[in-house]
Amino acid sequence: QSLPQRQMKTLYIQSSPNVSQHFWHFMMGEFLPILYVIFKNQYTHVHLYKDAHKAHFPLNSFYTEVCGGNRVTITISAKKRSGYTYVVPLGWDWHNHNEQHKLLWIARYLKRWACGGSVPKSQAPICLVQDRQNSCVLDAYYADSETLPKRKTYGAHRRKVTNLDSLTNDLKRHYGKSKSVALVCSDHLTLQQQIVQYVNANVLVLGHGAGMVHILWMRPKSRVVEIIPQTKMKDRNGAVQGCRRLCSIMGFRLARIVVEGVHDVVKVAGVIR
Repeated sequence: QSLPQRQMKTLYIQSSPNVSQHFWHFMMGEFLPILYVIFKNQYTHVHLYKDAHKAHFPLNSFYTEVCGGNRVTITISAKKRSGYTYVVPLGWDWHNHNEQHKLLWIARYLKRWACGGSVPKSQAPICLVQDRQNSCVLDAYYADSETLPKRKTYGAHRRKVTNLDSLTNDLKRHYGKSKSVALVCSDHLTLQQQIVQYVNANVLVLGHGAGMVHILWMRPKSRVVEIIPQTKMKDRNGAVQGCRRLCSIMGFRLARIVVEGVHDVVKVAGVIR
């Protein structure tokens, strides 16, 4: 829309203090709810307040990437502007507060944005195997944090299916020409590049982790195979059950392969059944 139609609307908004800056929590509990408010209400200027540490979170670049690509100016600051009321959107991190329709709305919006206006329709079945790597920038951010919970390892060092290369090759042999199979990693890409990776996929094989967010970009009626450690199966909180919850919201079929450890292997038979 043109600027006269959109008007010069300014939003003063702040992130929820209860949402951590790990990828899953950041995307689900902060980034997507805030983007929904911005674009659903067609704001053209946004002042986003975050506390001093969160204001330097590396993935804040996603805000500028999306807003800049949609002619919205955004200022992220650790200081509030005096005389203005800052709103806090509902956090969707755990239970979505029965606002799944908002999550679906912003997912559709971002897919169109990433694909240049419309999502291409692919007739060929595409199976993606999601690998995970560590980002040096995020590692440094977490290591320097005084507010985030301290862990010895993050990302792929913390939890990773170790034989995804061979699993991908086994799937290629199994499907032959009937299905395209690719091993993908999103950790070093822009948000637009990450979304584009997934928009034509209708099967996703992934180890349990923050990359579950990318289910949001897949084709309708997709199938997801989650490789999950036994210890995580016993945990009932919303983030741990995020893959199951997103598949329910998206209407996807979910299969779970339960493994013993956090650095286990998986056999192709479990994926294709």
